[in-house]
Amino acid sequence: ECNVLRNRNDEKITKLRIQLKKFCKQNHLPTLINDEKEYYGLRNNITGGISNVLHRVNIRGETPINKLRYDAINNKVISYDTTNIISHVVGIDFNSLYPSSFSSTKHEFNKYHDGIMYMPGSFIRRYEVYDEDGNKNYKTYNRCKRIILDNERFKPNPKYLFKAEVKLLCPKSKVNYFINFPPVFRNIEFKNDENTIGSYMYNYMKDNKLKSIDKDEKKLTMLLDTCGDYQTFSNYYLWFLLDHGLVIEDIKSVSLYEAHNGFNSFVEEFMKKRQDIIAGKVKGNEKFYKISMNGSYGYDGMNTEKFAKIKICDKNKLYTTILSDTYIDAIELNDDNYLVQQNPKHFKCNTCLQEAFWTLDNAKYWYLVFYYDFLDKCLDMKRIHANTVETDSVYFSVSGSMDCPINQALEYVIKDKEFYDNNVYKFMPNPQINNTYDTKKILGCCVEKYGESQIALAPKCYTIFNGDVVKAMKLKGVSLKKNNITKDDYKDIITKGCVKTGKNINLQVYQGHMSKITVNKNALTGLHNKMIVLENQSCVPFIRGLTADNVIVE
Repeated sequence: ECNVLRNRNDEKITKLRIQLKKFCKQNHLPTLINDEKEYYGLRNNITGGISNVLHRVNIRGETPINKLRYDAINNKVISYDTTNIISHVVGIDFNSLYPSSFSSTKHEFNKYHDGIMYMPGSFIRRYEVYDEDGNKNYKTYNRCKRIILDNERFKPNPKYLFKAEVKLLCPKSKVNYFINFPPVFRNIEFKNDENTIGSYMYNYMKDNKLKSIDKDEKKLTMLLDTCGDYQTFSNYYLWFLLDHGLVIEDIKSVSLYEAHNGFNSFVEEFMKKRQDIIAGKVKGNEKFYKISMNGSYGYDGMNTEKFAKIKICDKNKLYTTILSDTYIDAIELNDDNYLVQQNPKHFKCNTCLQEAFWTLDNAKYWYLVFYYDFLDKCLDMKRIHANTVETDSVYFSVSGSMDCPINQALEYVIKDKEFYDNNVYKFMPNPQINNTYDTKKILGCCVEKYGESQIALAPKCYTIFNGDVVKAMKLKGVSLKKNNITKDDYKDIITKGCVKTGKNINLQVYQGHMSKITVNKNALTGLHNKMIVLENQSCVPFIRGLTADNVIVE
């Protein structure tokens, strides 16, 4: 009688859970976060993939390579054109960047931990530099600084990893090193006023009556430092920034985690199966392995807690819910049913958030390693500039040979041939090997697309074309199939300072009846407020201590 409600499998399930916990502890694998401060420290600071535009108009045979220069004496940023004219556009795409970032695969260009990016295991402890009253504990501060700057980062087999909440400063002597490809990919709050985003973009918003003008926004962009804010970084990303010239201005907290490389065999096996299918050795769906790897670090790592609880209630319970301090919003479904949205006070962690945090930051770290430790060292950067920057790809305008086909890639802008030849195939496919396994190698990359010209209005909104032939076209918010969008529309947005409207057609069911809903909205706009857009269509990052008035076109 006493066991009538007991499931016969309860004992086995409990035993399995105990064994799994012991296995995780023995192999330093991740476990769920049970510390509330640490949970929100991770959840609120997880930063997704970057999407940005650095140069908007890039026309073959017309547009010069453009560069930024900081004048420290006059405290001005100068945008100037070089004498090198664009010959083509090349897009480079990283191979399975997220799986590569948590694969713990050794690579020669990773100078930390013997070339391996380890992943965090179980949470150990958190060091808080400031108490609840804002008093600074200098002993804890020095301890945190020693953890961050420890030379153990150059040695193999680490026991611990860390994340740190810090303020970083870019010294004036390093501004020109970073200004053409800002390395801090983080969110920043700003106001869409003329002083912040510049007169060119402010007047565009004003002329087209865009609603966000003079309003506060928070955007993920590219910065030289943390702009006086505390930002949280994983150990590899932070080490890269510090070793390339940024300095620590202050530390708020440091959290320690165990280190592990337990995902290595999973990524290598799934990548091998995917490569076998692409190479035609076996039959199967390579997308299955791609999606499995891309989502295995925790898709819900990017979810927020704002919409964690949604329920349907009647009118009587609605009034009770509205009086609760967890109430957010409600909509009426019918005469006596309401959909209510609440933000619960408690937290529930179903995913090892530390894996999502490190994966996303490791991806940013590897992105920057490719640019600064490889491209910047072997290419003539006066003959190349970045156009668009996406999560796992980057498009460059190149001033190569006008007499050669556009698939010349970077051949005519190499300044250190020996360094390039010795290292290029550690990233790019080797034509002498010429197989799928090398092309799709972990931590590698390949050319995604060539084109003669590119116009990029805003993040995820660009077109690439060869004369009248469109090679690629992207836009946000509306369907390309249902709207007549051409490459000339992209040009018109800039030359005429206009907005192109479009429509979305959706089917909706309400009270058993299906309706076709047509929504008119802006299909193409020139709104790009993640940086200061200048009249010559180059974009300048937000820099601490400078306003749009401090930026000039030479």
